[in-house]
Order: sequence, then C-alpha cells, then structure tokens
Amino acid sequence: MTDPFSKNQLQRKLAIPFSEAARPENFYQPRIEGTGCQDVVQNRDNILSLNRVEQHMATSFSTTEPNPDETLQTAVYSNGESNYGLVVESIQDNAFVIATRIQHPNM
Repeated sequence: MTDPFSKNQLQRKLAIPFSEAARPENFYQPRIEGTGCQDVVQNRDNILSLNRVEQHMATSFSTTEPNPDETLQTAVYSNGESNYGLVVESIQDNAFVIATRIQHPNM
C-alpha cells in the first residue's frame, strides 16, 4: 500500500486521512443543486453545502471535471451543529485525495 502522505506522494497529491472526517458520502451528480456560488445537496434530512478546495486556494490544481453520470465523492465534516462536505477527487489508501498533480512553484 502506498503512503499518500510520504514526501514523494505529496509532490503529486493533496490528501486528508479518513480519521479527519465524520464519514465519506457519494452523491449522484443530478442531485446537486447550485445556489449562486455554492453547491448543495439534500443529505440525511439536511442541506449539505459542498466545498471545492480549488475554489478557495490561490494554488492551481489540476483536477478532473465530474461526469454528470457519475457520483461526486465527498468527505463530510461536522462541527457539532452543522455538517459540510469537502468534494474530493477520489478515495485511496484510507485517505480522501483532494487533488493530483499539484502545480505549485515550491513543490
């Protein structure tokens, strides 16, 4: 098994361990709705906001555009009162992979 947090892997991936999230969820693309600049989805009788790292970072990520016929993989987090989802590229080696081929001048 490859360690997604090793120095060599960090040059190609940005990943978060499973233990940092409440749970993984998969959402079928047609269930996702846009509300201005925020995507949301109905999940467990609540509205879950979906956050995409590339929208919040100055660093350029090379990510795969989701296919409308596929599911959107998400790491769900909870702050005790509300939940939110972090959209991930894939789930590999007990980690949520946010982006591969990170393009940053210092890496």
